[in-house]
Amino acid sequence: MKKIEFKLFLIFTLSILLNACSLNIFNQQSEIDPALLPVQTKRPATYVYECQNGYEITVNIEGRMAWLFLREGTLGLPKISSASGTKYSDGQNIFWSKGNTAMLETGTAVYKNCINNPGKAIWEHAKLKGADFRAVGNEPGWHLEIMHDKKLIFTRNYGGISHTFSTTQQTTDQATRTTVYTAQEKEHTLSVTILGISCQDTMSDDTYESTVTIVLNEKSFKGCGKSLH
Repeated sequence: MKKIEFKLFLIFTLSILLNACSLNIFNQQSEIDPALLPVQTKRPATYVYECQNGYEITVNIEGRMAWLFLREGTLGLPKISSASGTKYSDGQNIFWSKGNTAMLETGTAVYKNCINNPGKAIWEHAKLKGADFRAVGNEPGWHLEIMHDKKLIFTRNYGGISHTFSTTQQTTDQATRTTVYTAQEKEHTLSVTILGISCQDTMSDDTYESTVTIVLNEKSFKGCGKSLH
């Protein structure tokens, strides 16, 4: 009788230990390190590489693909293994990058020592996302993107706060070269006035084709902008 009771006690104890181990394994597996996520889950990134002789390469990285926008057309190159840096190739064309530099080999030319221009890359990234117009301002830093569907995305406080306005109204006065967008989203109201007069950025000294005034909830922001198409 004692042997039977001991066996039952042993079986009961082992079952508890096995359940505890399985729960522990499950909890460990559910805590996924973001750094180990597949590369396809990473956000697309855009770069503009400036090469010798004024040649530019706009590159958009999406997952394991690099999309190259060249003078000659568009290339889609899959990622391949590389001993150093990151390499993409379709067997005929090779794009390689490491840090801030890149190189491109095609069937007809080789472009070496290409340097990324972050300032240009920001504007190209907005264009690839579907923006038709982009504006920037300072103190505090802000930017506005007018999407192809007329949605307005206004980001202020150096990227800390973003407002999206899905429904907008647009009026254009050809005589004064002025376009005005108005929108309201919940408790926020926004108006954007784009004037066809050249504007110089107070921080970068870059010159843009339009002067832009934004009013968000009666607070005014002034800056410069340009069409992306």
